[in-house]
Amino acid sequence: MSLRVEGVRKRFSRQGDDVLDGVSFTVPSGSLTCLLGPSGVGKSTVLHIIAGLTAADAGTVHLAGRRLDGVAAHRRPLTMLLQRPHLFDHLDVADNVAFGLRVRGVRRTARRAAALEHLRMVGVHELASRYPRQLSGGEAQRVALARALAVQPSVLLADEPFAGVDGPVRRELQDLVIGLHRELGMTMVVVTHDMAEAFAMGDRLAVLDGGRICDEGTPEELYERPRSERTARLLGVSNRWSGTLHGGRLHVGERCLAVCPSNALGPLEGHRRSRWGIRPDRVRVGCGGANPITGTVTALRFVGAFAEATIGEGAGAVIAHLPADGRWRVGDPVTVDLPIEHLIELEDS
Repeated sequence: MSLRVEGVRKRFSRQGDDVLDGVSFTVPSGSLTCLLGPSGVGKSTVLHIIAGLTAADAGTVHLAGRRLDGVAAHRRPLTMLLQRPHLFDHLDVADNVAFGLRVRGVRRTARRAAALEHLRMVGVHELASRYPRQLSGGEAQRVALARALAVQPSVLLADEPFAGVDGPVRRELQDLVIGLHRELGMTMVVVTHDMAEAFAMGDRLAVLDGGRICDEGTPEELYERPRSERTARLLGVSNRWSGTLHGGRLHVGERCLAVCPSNALGPLEGHRRSRWGIRPDRVRVGCGGANPITGTVTALRFVGAFAEATIGEGAGAVIAHLPADGRWRVGDPVTVDLPIEHLIELEDS
């Protein structure tokens, strides 16, 4: 089922600012949409409003065209997977998974069979008779996922569901959710502050910052063409400059950069102030392009697959990903090019 959040506002004190200031976004039916943003911007609040656990001050939530305003949380066809599994210590794993079916009046034999089937789906059916204290963090979260799916919701909401696990276990859980999404075709909304996680999991992203959705689209669209300054910063566009557009060129201090009309938010003719950016991984080593820049490496950080270099100083510095082959040192001269096709104009936010 498709989900639509429209104009949602929320303030937690009369004197405070709006945590959510007119949040609107769409979750297409059958999509896995990641709600991405820095910590503390209200992502969990949006999820709680969708679930009916928190009341919005204004705005509406629609599920398949039906307004959910006034519908009690337990009557909404939604379930939520939280950061912590919150399993019942006195129930074994199978009874934990079956709990929601028990509340709905499903007979014991049927709910036990459903619990075992969903435990198989998440790969821990052999743990059915164990108790939560006997589970690892990753196992407990798999059980919580099975419990959320057992009631067959129309939409699964997940609030930073892998925050409590690290490393390979986190990746395994991400892959599990991706696989279940493909198998079940269920609409899912996953909250995360981790860009890599959002890009790995989501077929759509909605970026929340400053109380509003500042960008929405596929991971590929937002990676290559973020529109807002907030999105660009969050998604790693660390090279951003303000200047004057004139005659198809961006004038930034003494630097003059050729830009691409198809990457501009407005016309290139005349004079206007503009802000442009480029990802450091799109900066090319060497000259030969439209925007060669020569400077000195002023900072160098080994990241693994590449070395992150700062070339030059101050507002005109360029951050580039150089080959991690050991040839670069602070103080070395280097020439890089800013490819015209990867320079993008950004909206102020």
